[in-house]
Amino acid sequence: FSVHMLQHMLLLEVAPPLIVLGRPWNRLWRTLPLATRRRLANGVTRAAWAAPLRLFGRPAVAFVVMNGSFVLWHLPVLYDAALTHTALHDLEHATFLLSALLLWTHLLGGGPFRVRLSAPARAAYAIGSMIVGWGLAVVLATAPSPLYTHYAEIGSRPFGLSALADQQLAAGVMWVPASVPWAAVAMICVYSWLNPGARRHGWVRRLAGEH
Repeated sequence: FSVHMLQHMLLLEVAPPLIVLGRPWNRLWRTLPLATRRRLANGVTRAAWAAPLRLFGRPAVAFVVMNGSFVLWHLPVLYDAALTHTALHDLEHATFLLSALLLWTHLLGGGPFRVRLSAPARAAYAIGSMIVGWGLAVVLATAPSPLYTHYAEIGSRPFGLSALADQQLAAGVMWVPASVPWAAVAMICVYSWLNPGARRHGWVRRLAGEH
């Protein structure tokens, strides 16, 4: 269980911010001919799904989608099903990555959305996501018995851990290492807000979503 939790941490809190900081969207967009870009832009604007796209462009919606999917996939019935069926497991990981990209785009800025959060709002955004992870970690750590049948039925585990100990170790991963990216971004945002002089440093502006 703890190994899978590390995978989830990479999909939710390591790969997405690195991709967003790389700013790939504009580079990919600019490689297309100008006429093609105009046609695509007009098509997106007129498409029937343009309204849902604008909905996902709202920071609050992105927050709910990412954290909601994170909690939902950790419900025992869905988690066990994902471990049993390969296609469902792939869907779980795709959901984590795409929803995290959506959230981190709002958190770090520089994406295709027009909404720009202030530094205090970004800090609250990051802290809120961290608290959601803490809540799930508390549930896993304090459960009196293993919550997931798949792990409970495994014959042997690394270091001879019991199913309950493995679950508690996963909770520790979710609680401490998984909090580091959220806490780092929140502190940088607060720092840039309280100390305007720090904004002259490019790395502060970049991580705080300022351009």
